[in-house]
Amino acid sequence: MTLMCLVFFKLLPYLGDKGYGCDLHHEIYIQIVKVRVDDKYLDSVNHNHPAINFTDENDQKGTMYFSDQGLYNTLNVGDSLIKEKNSIYYKIKFKTTGTDTIIKFKTDCKDSLKNMR
Repeated sequence: MTLMCLVFFKLLPYLGDKGYGCDLHHEIYIQIVKVRVDDKYLDSVNHNHPAINFTDENDQKGTMYFSDQGLYNTLNVGDSLIKEKNSIYYKIKFKTTGTDTIIKFKTDCKDSLKNMR
């Protein structure tokens, strides 16, 4: 019984990271994003998660939540956020300067990040 508990507690952190992080990593990896930031805020209804309201290339409105504070903190209202399918890199085109930057999406997924470098 003690050995089973010890093994469980050793594996627990990895299982938690692998399950959530890898699922999220895969979801982001296959996603296509081409939006303009309309509003940026902390969503008090959803545990103060960082969020943006956006308009996509078809003038459809939506909301995007962020687990990556770096990406969220870099965005400003009016900026464009672009991510191609099968990539973990976001391109931000800054409205105020006309310049752009690339940000790598990060998760806790050890296996998929190792394979995607």
